[in-house]
Amino acid sequence: MYTLRFFSAYVLPALMLSYCVRIADGALYVPPSTFPAERRKKRRKYLDQQRLASRASYPSRSYCGSPDYRCQHCGAMFWLRERVRSDSSVRDARVIYNNCCKGGKVRIPPFRPRPEPLGSLARFHGDARSNKFMKNIRQYNCLFAFTSMGAKIDRSMNDGRGPPVFKISGQVHHRIGSLLPNHGTPPKFIQLYIYDTANEVRNRLHALNPEERPREPLDPKIVEELAKMLDDHNPFAKQFRLARDSLAEHGDEEFIVRIVGAREGDPVQYSLPTTDQLAMLVVGDFTLDTFKRDISRDGELRQISALHPAFMALQYPLLFQFGERGFQVGVLYNGVTDPGNNAHVKMTPQDYYRFNFHYKPSQPNPWLCYGALSSQAKVDARACIDENRLWYIIKNQKKIRMENIQGIADAVGRGCTDGSEIGKPTVLPASHIGGRRYMIQNYHDAIAICRVYGPPDFFTTFTCNPKWVEISEAIACEPGQKPTDRADVVVRVYHMKLEELMQVVKDGTAFGPVTAVLHTVEFQKRGLPHAHIILWVAQDTSQPSPAFIDKFISAEIPDPDEDPLGYALVAEHMIHGPCGPSYETCPCMKNGKCSKGFPKTFEEETILDEGGFAKYKRPNNGRYVDKGGARLDNRWVVPYNMYLLKKFQAHINVEWCNKSIFIKYLFKYVTKGPDCGKVYIERVRRGEDAPYDSKTQTINEVKEYLDCRYICEQDACWRVFGFDIHRHYPPVERLPVHLPDENFITYDADANMADIVSEEFLRKTMLTEWFVANQTCLAARCLTYCEFPGKWRWDSQCRSLWRNRRFNPG
Repeated sequence: MYTLRFFSAYVLPALMLSYCVRIADGALYVPPSTFPAERRKKRRKYLDQQRLASRASYPSRSYCGSPDYRCQHCGAMFWLRERVRSDSSVRDARVIYNNCCKGGKVRIPPFRPRPEPLGSLARFHGDARSNKFMKNIRQYNCLFAFTSMGAKIDRSMNDGRGPPVFKISGQVHHRIGSLLPNHGTPPKFIQLYIYDTANEVRNRLHALNPEERPREPLDPKIVEELAKMLDDHNPFAKQFRLARDSLAEHGDEEFIVRIVGAREGDPVQYSLPTTDQLAMLVVGDFTLDTFKRDISRDGELRQISALHPAFMALQYPLLFQFGERGFQVGVLYNGVTDPGNNAHVKMTPQDYYRFNFHYKPSQPNPWLCYGALSSQAKVDARACIDENRLWYIIKNQKKIRMENIQGIADAVGRGCTDGSEIGKPTVLPASHIGGRRYMIQNYHDAIAICRVYGPPDFFTTFTCNPKWVEISEAIACEPGQKPTDRADVVVRVYHMKLEELMQVVKDGTAFGPVTAVLHTVEFQKRGLPHAHIILWVAQDTSQPSPAFIDKFISAEIPDPDEDPLGYALVAEHMIHGPCGPSYETCPCMKNGKCSKGFPKTFEEETILDEGGFAKYKRPNNGRYVDKGGARLDNRWVVPYNMYLLKKFQAHINVEWCNKSIFIKYLFKYVTKGPDCGKVYIERVRRGEDAPYDSKTQTINEVKEYLDCRYICEQDACWRVFGFDIHRHYPPVERLPVHLPDENFITYDADANMADIVSEEFLRKTMLTEWFVANQTCLAARCLTYCEFPGKWRWDSQCRSLWRNRRFNPG
């Protein structure tokens, strides 16, 4: 172990970025050199640098520990920081975590061990045959899928320049077709189990979508072995083989296959062990209305409901080899016997998938242990949850109406008493994350904070580092896995780090005392989560000095002798490029120039230009970093905060906010929400119209949201775990402003309009009761409407008068 002083003498020429490359399996590749001694010297210096940046050499580094704790109900592994703090006591050895099974309310039996040959093939640390199988596991699954997956798969980022990412856009459909192909067309999906099975392997290999075909051909021997495995263990495959035999015996008889679904009140079942639970019926034996959640085939293409228990098993036969049932409607929480009218005692799709997204030792988990195929299934599960919520909104459009009281009174005066005759439909509420109203509401909240505290001071972007020690320790349970295989671990670690960073910001450690802060979480093109953070400091910054900005923001390479750790971290995380005319393939290059404006100009001191933008201190002091064969000096440094960089050891860009013209752009950027927000903005820029519903003569906001939605596996895990996308501090109270009797109310379509008009309770709003408070209380008259929530509290349940707070929270 070299001492710090010994290392500093060698750190300048020893950067890993120019001499060593860490490949996927963690081994070091050192480019050939004429002198082996020089190569060994460079490798030793690189290891010294890594050792310096380790947790042991920097005690203040953020470290969440290992996932050494297990849920007492389901056995899921978790970190201590994920515990429920209000119910836990480390001193009493009581550590409670309920994000997996909701404290034992959700109970699902474990999956069965995978049969051969899948048990030998699906290994991350197997032989060459196994590695080739895992690399193409999505393609192998496509060969045996019973249903098609209708989704727009975004393949633009999988160009070989980064880790693979499964990303989709738009709505997701699972469709099942006829048992036999049309004349002259090749068989696919379920037809491959029935038609021309003598040439089944060849037919399956030819049926693969050209866009899904790998560069290297699939192994016919593996295809044959997997087909036999499914014939032996999968009830769906067995049923369709029976259909094949029936067609051979009675070719002229028309029949369909019905895969029985689950309805509320049915016994809870999580597996399909026999073919008896699948019914082969002659057409006309039943009506489709009776089996709304069943899958039936009578010749045309049919979309499968995401609520069907076989929804996932039909799409992913290599994940669910035994045809295990998925989410079932109407399952009560564990311990509940009489639900009554309480809808909150039944398992939701999010409860089901969140339970399965947690690793449990010595239990096979198809959602986590199959590489790229598990990534696709995670995205599919997230889309399933989202679209079920959207379906509820669509289904209740006609039941819930919105109108102002005066409009209802006018309608009653015209003789209209039926609630279904008037009102505007509530399309996509602001509570649905990612919708247009959600974005606008967050933007208004941000502007309200700005109105009170003035323009913001700092803008920070915090990006996940997949090399964090916590991630490496968590995936060590499955040898051979990479961070790209475990999006669930990546987002959980990042969530803990983000919570810690927000605490560091709020307590004033990083930027001094802070009065307000807001952040939103997004996902990079490559899938890694990152947060945009805006904050206001308590100090007066109307006339900032260069010394004040330099205290918190730096844009220069540290001296390797004085601060070797800072030098190593800046070199690894905060250097942009190289890019430019010699690097046209660099992602930042647009029209022959760097879209980020690099390289910057040398500056001997920090200045604010006439436009209000900060030009950070970038002295020409001869310091540089070797990266990609280029020497990059201070002009290529991304602005950072040294304290945050050393503590979290990730890419953390810190910028001083332009207080004159940057505010509107800044808030739109930080409150736009997930990727669909970007598409909304791009659509407006191109002048494209939103989807129009000819039946209701309105914009179909649900379809607009689905068209703009992008989902990757990290985004899927983040949302399934229920982590916040957007938060702000302090909280914002939304105050309505309206004329008398012009406040909007929601009502059921079956409501009697005359009763609504005569209900005085519905006429009370925050605004009307503010006037009442001013009439009855002298203390209220010195506060404006906007200042009122800081001293008084509104009771939304009884819409009573504002109540005076016992203390001032500000």
